[in-house]
Amino acid sequence: MRFLTDQEAKTYAERHVGSDGLPVVDALPGSRTQSFEAAPGHTYFARAKEIVESLGYFDWCLVWVVEWGVWASNENLHLYYRLRESYGDHSHLGERPAALALRHEVADVVTLVHLGMMFGWDMYLLTSPDYGRAFISHDGYFQLGAVDADSGEPSERPAT
Repeated sequence: MRFLTDQEAKTYAERHVGSDGLPVVDALPGSRTQSFEAAPGHTYFARAKEIVESLGYFDWCLVWVVEWGVWASNENLHLYYRLRESYGDHSHLGERPAALALRHEVADVVTLVHLGMMFGWDMYLLTSPDYGRAFISHDGYFQLGAVDADSGEPSERPAT
């Protein structure tokens, strides 16, 4: 996994960026918005796994944090930076807010999404090939756009 600056993230996301400079998720067929509020029997970790799995196959996944500090008292930055340090990165979130993960690092993608959900961050997930995209909001919802890799049609996998 490599951590990227905003400009480097925009290079990976250039085909998917709207006029505001941020990725567009609802451009994919089958886009839908779902809540991820914690409920009995559902954890942020389980929901993070579902979101990442809904993206389908990918060679790489860009996890781009675009807003943090909304609920600073809810952020465990020590934990987040320890994860980054495990990849030899010592930069700050503001310097390199995106992570580029390869397919074999899918467990770390799930972990980053899990942490972002718990911390109340806004983040985008983009993949190559472009079978799935997601936006996770600090307001407790996520938006998914995913297509079936075989047919090119909207994915039938529900995001519960």
